[in-house]
Amino acid sequence: GLGTAQVETLRREGFAEQQIVQIRLGENPARLLELRRIDAWFTGIDEALYIWHKSAARRHELRMSPPLVSTDLYLACSLDCDRQLVTQLRDAIAQLDH
Repeated sequence: GLGTAQVETLRREGFAEQQIVQIRLGENPARLLELRRIDAWFTGIDEALYIWHKSAARRHELRMSPPLVSTDLYLACSLDCDRQLVTQLRDAIAQLDH
């Protein structure tokens, strides 16, 4: 994605600048693969599967490499965030962990 940390991750993993194509928000990476405008697509597994299965390209097999990196996800809230919302989020995440 254009301007995302994913670009820096690819650079750090040894990809050359000419191998990296930054796509803008709204561009469909599955369609770009189908049109052969890109050779590969670097994104999260769940996101890739969601986009692929909604695309016309789904008639082709999606081949995936082993994960290149793993990341932690964070939820953040402003300093004046509603305490009830914070409690609800904490409880929902605790349910996911179990």
